[in-house]
Amino acid sequence: LKRSLFLVIIAFILFCPPYFLSARSMGKAQSISHPENQKETFRLLVSLKEYPVISPALKRFLSDCSSEDFVKVWIFFTDKGVFSQKQYQQAKATFKNSLTGSALKRRLKNKVEIDFLDLPINQNYADEVLKLGGKFRKRSRWLNAISLQIQVDKIERIAQLPFVRKIKKVVSFKRKPPKIEPIHGKLCREKELAGYGRRYGSSCRQLDQINVPVVHDMGFKGENVIVGMLDTGYRKDHQVFASAYSESRVLAEWDFINDDGNTQNEGGDPSGQHDHGTYTWSALGGEYDGELYGPAHKAEFILAKTENTSYELPVEEDDWVAGLEWADSIGAEVVSSSLGYTTWDDSAGLEYYTYEDMDGNTALCTQAADLAASRGVLVVNAAGNERDDPWHYIVAPADGDSVIAVGAVDLEGVIAGFSSVGPTYDGRIKPEVVARGVDTYCASALGIDQYGSVNGTSLSTPLVAGCAAVLLSAHPDWTAMQTREALMMTANNASSPDNTYGWGLVNLFAALNYNPSGALTIQHDPPLFTSDTQNPYIMSATITPGNGLSEDSLFLFWRSDTFSPFGKQGLQSLGSDQYQAEIPAQSAGTILHYYFSAQDSLNNVVNFPLGAPRFKFKLYVATDFITFDFEDGFFHWETGGVNNQWCITSNDSSQGTFRLTDSPPAEYQNNTDSWAGIKKTFDLTDVENPQLSFWHRYQFWSGDSGFVEINLDEGKNWERLCSAFDSTQGGWTQVSLPLDAYTGHTNVKFRFRLISDDEGTGDGWYIDEVQVNFKPTSVEEEPASMPLQFSLDRNYPNPFNPTTTIPFTVYGSRFMVHSPSHTTLKVYNVLGQKVRILVDEEMMPGNYQVIWDGKDNQGKEVASGIYFYQLVTENSGVTKKMMLLK
Repeated sequence: LKRSLFLVIIAFILFCPPYFLSARSMGKAQSISHPENQKETFRLLVSLKEYPVISPALKRFLSDCSSEDFVKVWIFFTDKGVFSQKQYQQAKATFKNSLTGSALKRRLKNKVEIDFLDLPINQNYADEVLKLGGKFRKRSRWLNAISLQIQVDKIERIAQLPFVRKIKKVVSFKRKPPKIEPIHGKLCREKELAGYGRRYGSSCRQLDQINVPVVHDMGFKGENVIVGMLDTGYRKDHQVFASAYSESRVLAEWDFINDDGNTQNEGGDPSGQHDHGTYTWSALGGEYDGELYGPAHKAEFILAKTENTSYELPVEEDDWVAGLEWADSIGAEVVSSSLGYTTWDDSAGLEYYTYEDMDGNTALCTQAADLAASRGVLVVNAAGNERDDPWHYIVAPADGDSVIAVGAVDLEGVIAGFSSVGPTYDGRIKPEVVARGVDTYCASALGIDQYGSVNGTSLSTPLVAGCAAVLLSAHPDWTAMQTREALMMTANNASSPDNTYGWGLVNLFAALNYNPSGALTIQHDPPLFTSDTQNPYIMSATITPGNGLSEDSLFLFWRSDTFSPFGKQGLQSLGSDQYQAEIPAQSAGTILHYYFSAQDSLNNVVNFPLGAPRFKFKLYVATDFITFDFEDGFFHWETGGVNNQWCITSNDSSQGTFRLTDSPPAEYQNNTDSWAGIKKTFDLTDVENPQLSFWHRYQFWSGDSGFVEINLDEGKNWERLCSAFDSTQGGWTQVSLPLDAYTGHTNVKFRFRLISDDEGTGDGWYIDEVQVNFKPTSVEEEPASMPLQFSLDRNYPNPFNPTTTIPFTVYGSRFMVHSPSHTTLKVYNVLGQKVRILVDEEMMPGNYQVIWDGKDNQGKEVASGIYFYQLVTENSGVTKKMMLLK
């Protein structure tokens, strides 16, 4: 009868309109009318009691206990004391007001609405339970539960309370102690690296392996992203954390074991309590020059001490759940947790999970992790260290379907023997990604200046979490799931993920330049070169909206030299996500710099290319050469081939910061046949002494080599332009390759290609200052390129404040190209009064531009308003309008 009644109720819930069940009537439904325009689908505000209320696992445990024993249990409630639509809306509004600005912004970006799970537990229910005895431990609004320590003989009485849905034991675990090898006072071979190895010390290799340093040099280090650390405690006075405290980037901390605000060791703690957290926080966010850097060493941090462990005491799940909810409420975007429930010990009286429970839904910590993800928090968790133990598989909460589970590899990228594998019990691939977890360099809690190397997925996890924080600092509009997608889809095993490496070793630079689905993106094909000095340059872009666009905040920024400030031109919408703006024509020899900028509806600004204005596009205007120094990025290049890892790096230098290389994270792979080439073609018609030159250094294993190729038929057939480079060239040298044999061809392309066999590998090929020279032959003299008509271009920007640039062309002719003309350029107000004389001199025919600073002839700033600028030569004159806005 009970079963039949239960099925009827369930059918009623599933197939009838939404109802709210009252705990007072327990089963009697009262209908809440819905306004027709109500968009939210209300969840049931009451859950039915489960039968049996006391879980079978807890029953088994209690059968071996005496009535006077104490046990730690979860008490789950049926509701939160909210029984009407009005109460529900009021409760949601109250919770919204309690959120920090960071937490609210994260929810808005991730399109997360406040719902029933966010509401606090009903305190009256908690008080009623506690009246029966017991010591309160933790509360969880997501699970609608409290945990407490209570005498065994009280549990049946609690189960009879009408608002108690079920009772489970608090699950406890033990972790294996990680092995740390102190190496303070000496540095590993990482220190021997040239360039940035001197800065990163022994942390260099673990960062280089996942391509972090080049992203740091682009300016992205985790700024303005809140990272939540959930671990055993932290030696806060270690030198590696000093900058985080001096720069006020530690926002909050809480000890969930002792319920106080100190996460460093304190009285009563085991001596090694804060060791593990010191390892993980330093690997993610430490900063001490010449010794150690974490990927996100400029992030903001909240520190939760959630694991009571000296490797003898059990770790308890409710502390971790409470810490995760706390991190969510403060606004953490990334949570790094090296919690791996790794030793399953029923003999010690611990309730435990089985592999069958690793289904992404059973373990309470997994449920909490996925609930955090549903609120826009990216949870990064250790996969576990069980591969070489009977358990073998990943552990909770790494089994969560929205969690990034992280495995461990060694310096060579080979999976560690201890790194837990997948799949989950329900067949999903795990882990998601891997990073270095063998001899990972980190701070040691043995002293404020002590360091060492540690093994475990506990140490690969903060490296990946740090990368996630860096991505969010560079892409503030990205959601948690978009960040997760970028890390996974750019890892080195993404084409064939498996249950050992998952999607593979992360590559932060590649993830940085990935376009996840649904993100605000700007796409533009940069022209690189033009011979046109007469007409404006139309720059087009495709902008996809993501969280929506602020249409009045879409701009093209540009300048015509290296040192002037960028001018700003609004983008014009052409419909269908297409936009464009014009840059005025420039004189021959100009190298234009420009970039795009867009702002979404949440005020997140996205620049393209990424890293602008430091990185920007270049347009060469009628120059005799084009140089690729990679200081402005990698945007005119394309890559391909087998085992392709070509991109830019900041390690070592011929000059400047960045250069091209075949394998920035590590040595190149065996059986590589990959290339990097210039996207654009070159016209070598009527070119005098063309050549390709570059600087390079290299280290190739015997049998491996690199060489330069040229193509004349739109990429179909390539031929070698020079003999192969092999063996080792330790210092930077310049190579110049004549191209006289290819004059007359109009679609010439170049690329650098690396081929390796299946034996050893080397450091690879580093290339910089690639230059193509194509000076036109002097068949015609200057008259063909001189201006043949008078023109006055539009000023830019317009409206402007405080300066604007006025481009103009002085009249010339085929017969008098060297004759000067008296030229004036003057500014007038709306009354026709002369305000400023900008030009008054003899000028040769040519293209010019003048900047007006908004001042009159006496150097005084003029008022806002409309002004006219008039260009007059001996032959003609023209006037145009501009606006000054202050």
